[in-house]
Amino acid sequence: MTTLMPLHLECPCCGSEFESLTWRSTNTCGPLTTELYRHAGGFPSLPLEVHGCVKCGYCGYADDFKPGSADEELKRWVRANLVPPEGRDRFPADRCYEYVARIAERRGALPKVTGLLWLKAAWCGPDKSESADYLRFRREALARVEAALAKGEFTAEELPAVTYLAGELSRRIGNAEQARAWFARVPAAVGDNAEAKWFIDLAIQQSTDPKEFVEERA
Repeated sequence: MTTLMPLHLECPCCGSEFESLTWRSTNTCGPLTTELYRHAGGFPSLPLEVHGCVKCGYCGYADDFKPGSADEELKRWVRANLVPPEGRDRFPADRCYEYVARIAERRGALPKVTGLLWLKAAWCGPDKSESADYLRFRREALARVEAALAKGEFTAEELPAVTYLAGELSRRIGNAEQARAWFARVPAAVGDNAEAKWFIDLAIQQSTDPKEFVEERA
């Protein structure tokens, strides 16, 4: 199970001090979604990995709150571009990951890095496909994944999962034609990687009879 612990942080942008929560221990015992999010058994740990200052909007991992983590240019950008959650004493996890992604992009992070952050926003966000944020987070994640694939940022070992994921994200935002095109590329991405061949079956399943969770065998 996931066990929690308090975390005292000082915002490097505005100097505000606040209490947050993180996890002391967690697990990967929960189900795996067809969007490749592995749930923890019990309390979800993913929302506890990032933290947000409700005074100025700065968000990040715990290390991003160390003294000197934000220079003057970033402080000005945060004040001009990020909006703290109104009337709340804690950042919603999906919005926090969104802001972590935007700050990472401002700092020049690669699309493969920011794509995962936008995907984590999606994983923590609304689970209804008609929600604007459900679609927005996945569109943003897909755009970065596609850019990273075009730039060759992924290793051969990463390509099967990422190629499949491009298809699944396309499917979830309603672009069936694009989803089929990405799913069709999965066998070539897998190649002779025996451990990744299950992505071929998963791509076929999500093309023909999509499900929310991966059926795993013990």
